[in-house]
Amino acid sequence: MQISVDVTVARCPLSLEELNSLQAGQVKGLEGFVQSEVLLKSGDSVVAKGTLIKVEGAYCVAIDRVFPVADADPGAAAHQGSG
Repeated sequence: MQISVDVTVARCPLSLEELNSLQAGQVKGLEGFVQSEVLLKSGDSVVAKGTLIKVEGAYCVAIDRVFPVADADPGAAAHQGSG
């Protein structure tokens, strides 16, 4: 089964006014950008952390740490103990 995993590199804080006035071609700064550390997320759950690397001109993620599904979802541990 295939699932979609998002790779989160940084955040880009915007006011509501800035969000409503976004236009193609604009460049926005990133907050908390650490080129080497990225998060791999499935929905709201962080499933792994890694390092952003470039291999033969393509950006890739070298996986540094994998979190079990129960650890990735704080609510899952509470549900496991109630069975």
